[in-house]
Amino acid sequence: MPVHLRALIVLLAFAGIVFALSKRAATEWCIDEADFNRRRNLWFIITCIAFIAHNFWLFIILSAMVILMVRREEHNPLAMFAVVMFAVPPISSKVPGFGLFNQLLDFDYTRLTSLTLLLPAYFLFRRDAKAHGEGWNYADLCLLVYILVQLGIRLSVDTVTNTLRYTLYAIVDVGLPYYVASRSLRSAKSYRDVFMSFTLSALLLGLVAIFEAVKYWLLYGDVIHALGLKWGYSNYLARSALLRAQGPTGQPLVLGCIFVVAIGLYLGVQRYVVENRRIWWLGLLLLVGGLIATVSRGPWVGAFLALIVFRLSGPKALGGLFKSAIVLGLIAGLVMVSPLRDSVVELLPFVGTVEAENVVYRQRMLESSIQIILQNPWFGSSDYVYQLVDMDLVIGGMVDIVNSYVAIGLANGLVGLGAFMGVFLLAGLSIFWSMRKLPNPDCEERTIGQALLAALVGIAFTIGTVSSISFIPLLYWFLAGLCVGYSNMVKRTLESAPAPEPVSEPFRGPRAFRGAASWSRTT
Repeated sequence: MPVHLRALIVLLAFAGIVFALSKRAATEWCIDEADFNRRRNLWFIITCIAFIAHNFWLFIILSAMVILMVRREEHNPLAMFAVVMFAVPPISSKVPGFGLFNQLLDFDYTRLTSLTLLLPAYFLFRRDAKAHGEGWNYADLCLLVYILVQLGIRLSVDTVTNTLRYTLYAIVDVGLPYYVASRSLRSAKSYRDVFMSFTLSALLLGLVAIFEAVKYWLLYGDVIHALGLKWGYSNYLARSALLRAQGPTGQPLVLGCIFVVAIGLYLGVQRYVVENRRIWWLGLLLLVGGLIATVSRGPWVGAFLALIVFRLSGPKALGGLFKSAIVLGLIAGLVMVSPLRDSVVELLPFVGTVEAENVVYRQRMLESSIQIILQNPWFGSSDYVYQLVDMDLVIGGMVDIVNSYVAIGLANGLVGLGAFMGVFLLAGLSIFWSMRKLPNPDCEERTIGQALLAALVGIAFTIGTVSSISFIPLLYWFLAGLCVGYSNMVKRTLESAPAPEPVSEPFRGPRAFRGAASWSRTT
């Protein structure tokens, strides 16, 4: 049997386990059972097509047909998108120009899901946003400036045709995920639907990551060749004799970024899992295990920051932080007395010595890049790669700019970098101020804000340790849209909340919602 078909059997088995164990917890309060079944089935179908089609364009056509048929019954397309967004590696192929052009554009799986799931949703929610008078906000303007700077710089050094092509990429890759995520979620229920849907896909990746690290087998590596394509990623990478898990991302750091966001959002769904607490804890261990299996120190720190932010932004900040510290202390103590002590310490960031030269390289890259940026402060430099080569910053035969902020600053200057960072800074501030407006410090809207803020801080730190490759841009624009839309969701909830009643009878709902019962029972 071909290797990629054996990998498919393993993936289907893992997916069956994850979906079966998580169904009761996921459908308890977050996802309707019919939606859960539909999205689960779609993941299975897309994965099977990818491994069996043996032709990239056949895979694209069949997947598009299936998605367009299934989405007719879907009331939350963003949640469906969250389930299948990592089902297949983001490998691409060129659409031929049919004699008129050399090529029309590059097309990949992420663009397929954006066009089939998010584009129809865009037209629907755009009309709805206009009806509610929801216009532009400051984060939107920063994103627009960032895109225009990129396109303006490309137009100055490239052809009009190619600039138009990259304009289309910006719309599909950036605009659609951001806009739909920021405008489509109208209530706390829709947010917890997306949170749980996203973490379901991450839970499956957690099991895949642990398997890859233990068995030294990249499950998605051979499907690329089976589809008749080549990809610059999905190579076997080891660190201290450990295989670094990659899943469908093609790079361990990218998979680590997914787990950082997933852990932040997963903390936010804890209050919705009432009768299945053990399953929730098992899921958290699976996410942490997957994160560890990537052997990526930047995401480790990012996940730790996400946990701290979630606890500090809660109503019982110090108590929650103290409990978390006790749990982390117990885990650290067990590791220190185990045979794995030396191996773990060697891998830890800041204190470990494994591949310490990477830290030195990152420091040199940052210092040299700052010099280049200051020489071209407004809109960056067009020959920064050659300058970095002259500064002897070649590693592995290439200039590896392992910092998304540095890469954007070099290519787009401080104007582009400021606009990029402004999106996330303004999104974070909008969450903070919206949380302060909530009258009940223990309502579910507050928990959603905590989770979003935790995931945002975690990914904002982590992309400073990795370039914006593979799924990473899709991941942070998706999350940025969720964060920007949060303030509108809180505003609508406050406006629709009934006036407090003089009745003292408590709401006898699930324990997870009693804190929000005084004003948020209908969300």
